[in-house]
Amino acid sequence: MSEPNEPTAAYIPPPPSLPAVQSTPSAPPERTIEAPAKVEEPKEETEPEIEVNPEAAFTEWTISILKDALSYPTRKHGWSILIPGALLTIALSFVVIVPILGLIAFFCIFGFLAAYYLDIIGTSTNGDKSLPDWPVITNVAEDALWPAMKIIGVTIVSFSPTLLYALSQGKSGADGVIGSLLYFLSAAYFPMACIALVMTDSLTSALPHRVLPAIKRCLPEYWVPVVVLILLKVITVFIEGISLFILPAFFSAALIALMTFYGLIIQARITGLTCQRFRERIQWG
Repeated sequence: MSEPNEPTAAYIPPPPSLPAVQSTPSAPPERTIEAPAKVEEPKEETEPEIEVNPEAAFTEWTISILKDALSYPTRKHGWSILIPGALLTIALSFVVIVPILGLIAFFCIFGFLAAYYLDIIGTSTNGDKSLPDWPVITNVAEDALWPAMKIIGVTIVSFSPTLLYALSQGKSGADGVIGSLLYFLSAAYFPMACIALVMTDSLTSALPHRVLPAIKRCLPEYWVPVVVLILLKVITVFIEGISLFILPAFFSAALIALMTFYGLIIQARITGLTCQRFRERIQWG
């Protein structure tokens, strides 16, 4: 028996049974599809452009036009011009064999190349950096024969002192000191005469009363591109002479034609860049 007034322990009922926690399966991790790494296409290697600044110091300008002119014929689509040009140069040596028609073909091909020569001078004067496309012949007389006559006329005017002296003195006199000096002066006259022809489109502008004062205004710097042109011509002739001895006739003829056309392009390029620098002194346009 329990003692009276003895406290009794409180009854605590058991906690209700809780439902079992059902675990839900975890969702599988999402797969992220990574985009394939972008493969950079190799950049086409381009030839660094040679900047020719007509306002640069004269020594810097001289070096830049020489570098530019040497790479100019092969720049961009240059080989698509050089190869056909060399073939046309070879054709000039063979078409004259055919009577009458060969002479006509000669003047047409020569005029086509002459028009391209003058076009290079004009585009170079305007600052173009690449070879122009072949000229479009729509009228044979105007687009081929007339440029041929202009180049022939400029050549006669430029080298007439040398030709007259050679005729009067014979071959031995032409190869002497006076003959060589006259040839050098004629070679100096020719680029300025071509510039006059391109800038005015008039053959009379290539006469001495227009050309000689212009040369005088460009001296003494004008002598440098002239000397460069003469040296390039000498080097070209030297290479052509060597090819005659070390290569078979066919390959030698092909190389000479290619070098001749290559040299004409360089000559026209330097002439145009010379006009670009001395335009204000020339005072023709």
